[in-house]
Amino acid sequence: FLEALITPKQGARVVQLVLSPEIAGTSSFQIFSQPVPQNGAAQLKWTQHVSGTIRRRDASRNGHSHSTKDLDNWRRQCASPIDVAGFYEELARHGLRYGPMFQGVKELWSGSGAAVGRIVAPADIASQQEQLELHPALLDAAFHVLAAALSGGSFAEGLYLPVGVRELHLKAKPGTSFWATAEVATQGERLVADGLEGNVTLYDDDGRIIATVKGLRLKRLA
Repeated sequence: FLEALITPKQGARVVQLVLSPEIAGTSSFQIFSQPVPQNGAAQLKWTQHVSGTIRRRDASRNGHSHSTKDLDNWRRQCASPIDVAGFYEELARHGLRYGPMFQGVKELWSGSGAAVGRIVAPADIASQQEQLELHPALLDAAFHVLAAALSGGSFAEGLYLPVGVRELHLKAKPGTSFWATAEVATQGERLVADGLEGNVTLYDDDGRIIATVKGLRLKRLA
């Protein structure tokens, strides 16, 4: 993530996705935006927000997989319940206001540098998820579980926002509800100064892995 794409209160922005031709199962992509010119003004320059690489999933390896650290172990490790309504209220108090469509975490528990959450798609999102591999709002909700792992729901040490992902593997299409586990990377893996890393894993109700996010890079808000 190079720069946040912030929608203006007035006016609009044009978004452009640039996808390179696939070579040996791999493509690169970039996302840009620019303000819509007003009253005949000259077109402004494009701002790049994201760049990355996409690799086609090996058809022979499609489907779920089990983890050596299964969902039951995560539940035992993260035994302290967090009030979800209070969790989102605390985020709002610090300036991150998530509307109903973006409050996908319905149950939440934390442990030492780790957390487990139950993700359920709000009604408007559930109908869209059927058409997508993984709805962005549900992936974002899984990232909220990492916020709980960092803070236990208190945010006394400040807020962090995601600024990059090293790897995202989608093993199977999730349904409209699933589990997310998150852990803060070990001290040796942490980034310097105002950032750190974490990992997030998505499980179905049978404890099978459906997606992994490795090296989710976070930056502390000033």
